Amino acid sequence: MGTSRTALAAFPLSLALFLTPLISAAADPPKPPEPAATNAPAGESYNKVLADFNAAQREFSDAYQKATTDEERKKLVDEKYPDREKYAARMVAFATAHPDDPEAVDAAAWAVTYTFNGAAHDAALKMLSGPYVRSGKILMAVQRLAYSQSPAAVETLKKIVEENPSAEVKGYAAYSLGENLAGHGKSAEAEKAFEEVVAKHGEVKGRRGTLADDAKSQLHEIRDLAVGKVAPDIEGEDVEGHKFKLSEYRGKVVVLDFWGDW
Repeated sequence: MGTSRTALAAFPLSLALFLTPLISAAADPPKPPEPAATNAPAGESYNKVLADFNAAQREFSDAYQKATTDEERKKLVDEKYPDREKYAARMVAFATAHPDDPEAVDAAAWAVTYTFNGAAHDAALKMLSGPYVRSGKILMAVQRLAYSQSPAAVETLKKIVEENPSAEVKGYAAYSLGENLAGHGKSAEAEKAFEEVVAKHGEVKGRRGTLADDAKSQLHEIRDLAVGKVAPDIEGEDVEGHKFKLSEYRGKVVVLDFWGDW
């Protein structure tokens, strides 16, 4: 079967139409890469994320108070309790996208204050030990770092102690460093940290007087009240009003029940 003249005439034109886009694409200069996504939507801000979190907290609290059974309460906790890591991620995304915004440090501090570990927590720690290490707005975050589960928290606190100009922030960073180390079973390092608090940051107002008072209490616990230490001699009265000392029961098995009414 022969090929028609019409089909032969159309072939060169079809080939030209096919090749034209390829030739044009080869001639055009490459486009610059798109900027990296910040994951912070337009209009996002510290106050916007904070407002959303507070609204979620109120919604959960109202529903929890109205619940009448343990099953309902458990379901609310599982389904409605605000996911702090989600809000921390939004805070970090905002601070990353707008590092020079005055509220960026607030966002980073919030992420550290309201979480104990995770990707957002670690990202915020880098901000606190980096661009915001000298800020006076990170005090609450510094205090909460005593309970951080991130390995990076120790170095972050040390950096803040070294570089933050505020005596209060510096002092609490040193104190939180001791608490964090003690909480992770590093008693020897914690003892040195609390000794430094007493020596260098003792005049800062603490929770029960000064930071020196608080640090001395921590040192007493490490040195005298740890597992394996000799129990301090306790004096008191038994249920019948007879005075006694704990040392009088040395060598005997003693069960102590400490309780209080606050």
